Amino acid sequence: LGVPLALKFGNFNRRTFVYAGAEAELMFHYKEKLFLNGKKEDKFNEWFSDRTNLINPSVFGGIQFPGGVNLKFKYYLLDFLNPDYTQTINGDRVRLYDGLTSNIFYISVSVNLRNKFERGDRRRYEKEDDRT
Repeated sequence: LGVPLALKFGNFNRRTFVYAGAEAELMFHYKEKLFLNGKKEDKFNEWFSDRTNLINPSVFGGIQFPGGVNLKFKYYLLDFLNPDYTQTINGDRVRLYDGLTSNIFYISVSVNLRNKFERGDRRRYEKEDDRT
């Protein structure tokens, strides 16, 4: 769950533009899976876990191409895992993620499907609005 703030530059009539911005995201669900030799052995999940930084800021940028194809880059500024998280193991408190870096960067490609106005039906709907 996030709150973004972005700037867009380009030809909005043709839906071709570049954008850049920042976002604060709430990391509300943590899931961990253990695989040994390619086989899932264990899984664990927790809502609003102390294992992650609850709020993680990010920066992003991207390009919206004609035809609805969108290429986006995103980088989270904090580690995903909370380095201050402690767990008691055999009576000792252990900082599981101390010294571990867990930066997240991703690239996504998406396609925006055309709506009824982009198919050329806009004039028909505008004419219906003029009659009222």
